[in-house]
Amino acid sequence: MLGEDDEASANATARFLRLAEYDVTLASSGLLAVGCARQIPHPDIIVTDVAMPGMGGFALAENLRAHAATKHIPIIFLTGDGSGGSLMHGLRSGGAYYLVKPLNPELLLSSIENALRERDLWIKKGFRQTP
Repeated sequence: MLGEDDEASANATARFLRLAEYDVTLASSGLLAVGCARQIPHPDIIVTDVAMPGMGGFALAENLRAHAATKHIPIIFLTGDGSGGSLMHGLRSGGAYYLVKPLNPELLLSSIENALRERDLWIKKGFRQTP
């Protein structure tokens, strides 16, 4: 799932991910992303902008981490703010990766692959939570 309120960014990122053979569901706000994430089947991963209307990416992560059905979903944050404080907030919110815009497509793909691999290892070990 891709949470992004900027339509041009959402379309460009979704197009790139689809070319890499990922199924992409778009959510234009944090509230819509929560609704999508709670639907079954749950998304394998969430790539989300930090600054979105209604509920930002950090609040989205905290919300999903508070529920057993969604706390195992890896989250990758996208942001224009590369400051250390924002990075730490993202990681403390439960983010697996924190990428600064403009996005490097190869870095995004590597981050997705690593986050999914880490999730699979945790599930294989019998854990249904974020490492």
